Amino acid sequence: MLNVDESQTFFIVKNPERANIKYCVEYVDNDKDIEAIFNAVISNLLERKERCPRRLIYTQTRRQCASIYSTFCSVLEDNIYLKREHNPRARLVEMFHGGTPESVKKHIVMQFSDVNSCLRVLICTVAFGMGVNCRNINESIHFGAPKNIECYVQESGRIGRDGTVSVSRILYSAKLLKGAEHQIVNFIKGSTCRRQELMKKFDSYQEKNFSGCKCCDNCAKLCNCSDICCDWITIQKSYNPKEFSCISGHNKKRTVSEEQKNGLHKLLQEYRKKLIMDKRLSLSSVHNEFDSFHINQVLSNCEYLFTIHDINNCVEIWRKIYAGDILTIINIVFHDILLEDMPSIDETRLNESMASSVPDNCFSINDSDSYACDLWDSEMQQSFESISDCSHNSNEQHESSLDASEQSFD
Repeated sequence: MLNVDESQTFFIVKNPERANIKYCVEYVDNDKDIEAIFNAVISNLLERKERCPRRLIYTQTRRQCASIYSTFCSVLEDNIYLKREHNPRARLVEMFHGGTPESVKKHIVMQFSDVNSCLRVLICTVAFGMGVNCRNINESIHFGAPKNIECYVQESGRIGRDGTVSVSRILYSAKLLKGAEHQIVNFIKGSTCRRQELMKKFDSYQEKNFSGCKCCDNCAKLCNCSDICCDWITIQKSYNPKEFSCISGHNKKRTVSEEQKNGLHKLLQEYRKKLIMDKRLSLSSVHNEFDSFHINQVLSNCEYLFTIHDINNCVEIWRKIYAGDILTIINIVFHDILLEDMPSIDETRLNESMASSVPDNCFSINDSDSYACDLWDSEMQQSFESISDCSHNSNEQHESSLDASEQSFD
């Protein structure tokens, strides 16, 4: 069609292989709250601030993006700014999606491209994609499965541009796999070398001999070196339920059978469902007050829980009513709580009115796409007015289609 002779044409083929990127996937509970999932990242920010490694947190929809961003804002508060200075250029965490103001998009790209900027974590959708070349990002965390293998290679390819060792993670659950193509689902659930599974889809790939910690989580399982070098594999390791060491000097202990523990687990799950039905919990909020994390803490320490004091020491809950209800449930299973240690009705129900103080909008902060846009402070937007446009139209169309499909799952 262009009247070009075939002898005058040539192909440029580039291998997508990135030898410096490690690949891993990690399962998360469907009902695990966002703060627990990203606790390691948040703790790293609080501890190291601008010395923290730079990370991309990819989400599949604007609603997910807004939910995770609001969690970081809620937990970090003023610490989201370096030295707590409320200056857009001092932010450690930013959000980038199709609804982000154009001037802010440009600012974020400039900040992430500047090796001297303090921006450490960018929570984004695929709108942060083509045409972006930031060379000092060393970790990507994909909250849910990318659409397909090609998308994952492209998105994970945003990290490690400076040649340093980098890690690409996919966090998944049954819910987070919705909408993903068959190949990426097989990749996530596979037990073979993830690098080879990714790259064999491309004709230009030539198989190389990677193994152990330098390759992927599956290969690392066969690694014979020290445990320290495998430390990159899981991101949730620092948010495990408390062990019994939290009750020092406590000598009382019960013998717990597997049947009893299963029964306790079932009753605790039923209790959580009742809290949700009664709207005493902020469902889908960043402030989940009693979820699988707290249930696991009870199960991990049930041999030693005999009083309200024991529960307060071992289970990270903040409402006194929950501690009383948990102790009552424990007594239903084991029948060994002393009468004087049982909570009185008046005492445990005293704070029940606190439940009504939870704002109605906490019950689902994800219900509206406008929530993602409302998170932007008006003063911050005004400070970016002079910064020019930055367009990501094709990615935003894909992002919008994912948002629409997510509506159908709710």
